[in-house]
Amino acid sequence: MILLLALVGISVGRKRLRISYEVWQITHGILAVAIVVLALAHIQGVGYYVSGELKRTLFYLMGGGLVALLAWIRIINPLLRLRRPWRIAEIVPERGDATTMVIEPVGHAGFSFQPGQFGWIVVDRSPFARVQHPFSFSSAGDVPPGGRIALTIRAAGDFTRRIGSFPEGAKVYVDGPHGVFTMDLQQAQMCSSAAASASRPSTACCSR
Repeated sequence: MILLLALVGISVGRKRLRISYEVWQITHGILAVAIVVLALAHIQGVGYYVSGELKRTLFYLMGGGLVALLAWIRIINPLLRLRRPWRIAEIVPERGDATTMVIEPVGHAGFSFQPGQFGWIVVDRSPFARVQHPFSFSSAGDVPPGGRIALTIRAAGDFTRRIGSFPEGAKVYVDGPHGVFTMDLQQAQMCSSAAASASRPSTACCSR
């Protein structure tokens, strides 16, 4: 319970406590894993909820699923991204304290995406890096094989303020595309009806 309260507390009061995004993400992940592990250990120790064969089987399946999910996120997925690097092709200053980072695939075809989708990126570091940053794609989504994609990022923290200083050619790893903010998946009559709650890059991508 203490760990759960700590998890909620640092998430709700991150800015008030002046905790950086990087420190918050690492702490959040450690606390979340610890809570799940301790909860499973408690269930196993009490024994009441796993007393029958069916309950025990479901318990082990649930625990195995969580381990498999963690292995996918922290080991398998980074290994796959390690074989599909990107590099910075261009850095473009924008209005409103924003910067567009244009990246291109290295040795692979890249990917296309739907308007409003986003990716988790790591710049000039290993894909196994603990801290990654989510940004919406701001270029058109119908990318040809080997084509470039763009991310327009507003300076709002330590990492985003450094976007303009990354050199061209710096290695980038992208986990994506993710998200369902797209007119193809939503029954929306006008893009503007959803744009009110969307980020600027998502709206720009939708307009393209």
